[in-house]
Amino acid sequence: MNKPKQTIENLIIGSGITGLSCAYHLLNKNSAENFCLIVEKENELGGLARSKIIDGFIFDYSAHLIHTKSRYFSEWLDDNLKEELNLHKRNAWVYSHGVFTKYPFQANLYGLPKNVVKECLLGLLGINGVKNKPAANFEEWCYSKFGPGISKHFMIPYNEKFWNTPARRITLDWIDGFVPQPQVRDIVNGTFEYSDKEYGYNSRFFYPKKHGVDILVKTIAKDLNNIILNKKVIEIDLKEKWVLTLDGEKISYRNLISTVPLIELKSMVLDMDKKISKLFSKLRYISVVNINMGINRNMISDKDWVYFPEDNFLFYRVGFPMNFAPSSTLKGCSSLYIDVSYSKDFPIQSDKGAVIDRVKADLVKVGIIAKDENIAAIDYNDIKYAYILYDRNWVKVRQDILNYLSANSVYSVGRFGGWNYLSMEGCFLEGRKTAEQLIKNEARVS
Repeated sequence: MNKPKQTIENLIIGSGITGLSCAYHLLNKNSAENFCLIVEKENELGGLARSKIIDGFIFDYSAHLIHTKSRYFSEWLDDNLKEELNLHKRNAWVYSHGVFTKYPFQANLYGLPKNVVKECLLGLLGINGVKNKPAANFEEWCYSKFGPGISKHFMIPYNEKFWNTPARRITLDWIDGFVPQPQVRDIVNGTFEYSDKEYGYNSRFFYPKKHGVDILVKTIAKDLNNIILNKKVIEIDLKEKWVLTLDGEKISYRNLISTVPLIELKSMVLDMDKKISKLFSKLRYISVVNINMGINRNMISDKDWVYFPEDNFLFYRVGFPMNFAPSSTLKGCSSLYIDVSYSKDFPIQSDKGAVIDRVKADLVKVGIIAKDENIAAIDYNDIKYAYILYDRNWVKVRQDILNYLSANSVYSVGRFGGWNYLSMEGCFLEGRKTAEQLIKNEARVS
């Protein structure tokens, strides 16, 4: 094993948005050679916010849309990517009961079979004005907010399909800002005609004009010369403060910023506290198979994406990038992405060909593609860590692990490092927040 060369003040594992943002904000304060270093196991940076070009089509790793809530991130985009981005108004739909209805389902019952609409409205009226005890889980929350009809026909089946978990086992820690909660009058209005009212955090979003979403990653990293690719960390010594990489290099650090999925640290950290080590088995997540397709036919859909709550379709979502990213698709062609979630308890077939064949059959069944469709390109991505699961263990287990790591100068951050539901903006801001904390700590010590 090689001896450490010099001690890195802030060693960052992973070059996704959080890791890059942390380095970006650190180096705005200090450009010393050993102040900050990123090591990345892949041969390119970006994590899941990468893009690829296949046969002329630009594909992302599933849907990556840029939303803004904070003034800081909005101004950063304006300063750095203003000419590269288009602002797009969402055109999302739901397919159930054999018809397309506008998203969100709970505010757009128009177009559904009359018996379904009746059941949803009567269920809603039945809870209006009724005071219930606070919901203890997602299932109870759905019934208390929307009644049995909307819960039965969309909220519960869609989320159980997506999360691969009974709704009663899902907590409420994630719903604020992510699940639209329309007023009763808005639901009623959306029963008799299409509603133009916008709901949810992604009702408007940015997407690059001429690139995939990786332009965001490349812009953050453009002035960073402290990234080493193909450098996988396999061991972490918390006491001696060094990491060992797959190629045998030992790197010493003062602070370690890890964007590695939190659950992976159990096998990487040497001599971990036994009580903490036992907690990792309680962290849960879902995986996603993302399939991208290039189609030799123009405008196979006018929608941005469609949600599928019913079990007779393998996928939970199908999107059409050509409608919000025209340059991602060849002239006269269309593109789509298909997302299928799975988990340890509900695995997916290991045969890629069988999964693709099932997806094609379901796309034909819903009328998105023809049986003899001319498919110009297919891209298959198995994303092991796609979403973390919010169950009853999440709050305490996550916090106990993060506290232990923090006490040992390890900052586990980002969507998977922090084991939290973060958007790309959230990851960018978390990188900034971590950098500010490190700089504050350094000032306190000095």
